[in-house]
Amino acid sequence: MMATAAIAFLLIGILYGQPAASDELHDIRQLASTLWRPNLPRCLDNQNRSFPSKIRANGSCDDRDMVLFNGLLCASGSEEGCTAVSNSQETSQNYPQKGEWWRSPRIALDPSIPRSDSFSPDQNLGVMLAVLKKRMDPGYRNQFANWINWIDVNRPCIVGTEPLCIRGVPRFCRDDTERGCTLRPIDMGLMQAVLTLLQIPVPEGPFMRDLFAPFTEQVVAANIKINAHFNDLGFPAHLAGVEIMIMRAIGPTHSDTNSTLREAATALHNRQDKNPFFAYLAEIGTLEVAKLVHDVCPKTIADIPQNKMEWIWERKQDSTAPSETMLWDCMFMANLLGQS
Repeated sequence: MMATAAIAFLLIGILYGQPAASDELHDIRQLASTLWRPNLPRCLDNQNRSFPSKIRANGSCDDRDMVLFNGLLCASGSEEGCTAVSNSQETSQNYPQKGEWWRSPRIALDPSIPRSDSFSPDQNLGVMLAVLKKRMDPGYRNQFANWINWIDVNRPCIVGTEPLCIRGVPRFCRDDTERGCTLRPIDMGLMQAVLTLLQIPVPEGPFMRDLFAPFTEQVVAANIKINAHFNDLGFPAHLAGVEIMIMRAIGPTHSDTNSTLREAATALHNRQDKNPFFAYLAEIGTLEVAKLVHDVCPKTIADIPQNKMEWIWERKQDSTAPSETMLWDCMFMANLLGQS
């Protein structure tokens, strides 16, 4: 009886022009194709290669976080994002430069651009997302092997001076002014999981192996769960979401790890229930996620900002970020929903 009533209600809705539940999915497909894609911002490196980037209203690039966002785009199925991450690695084949990753292809190729704090744990998440997505491509696997070797070779001296010295805890960059380049336990755990999946050995010598060894997938998942509950809202909470995405891409081998990741995703969604990225991670449902995307992404040409500077999903919900969306964030969600 209830099923019959539900069908009748749906038919009445269709007959009288009420929107069907899947309208937002259809709209996202149309918006991605006809509005967002034609207006996506890109920068050029000095080889005249374009790549996804934030763009200021005056046309200048803001590409210092683009390895993270291009890694997310790559994970969602954008080949352009994958290529941008790959092209952000150092081209020199000589150590200690070989394998170093920069924040964008433009920065990687142009030493005249200021390079302080030239990488970070956030950007490393983008590297791992791209490498996991392209794991069957030996080129990306080799790039990641060169990256872990660069990290080992470029550990800071704690006794003595370069090049012969006793080295300390690994870091993501040599020009750290913000004290944010040192690998944290969560970084070591995620990197070890990626290395194990790709069958890339941790660099020779006991230090790196002993340092990475305690961080099993269960420890990493527990750390992510803590981050999901307690990271500040805004970009720190978003990074916990990215960590969940990485662990799921790796494919946990223990059921309790999957359970912990589900709890982490649910915590993020409960804290920011209007964030479609968190809703997607929490597996809330395609139609509900689509509605959340539709609520905040541009729907008309008048909504397209001149200042394309924000990845909406890393900001607190109800912020002004949608008024400066870089559009790639909307395309990212369209990709995840299979609507691009």
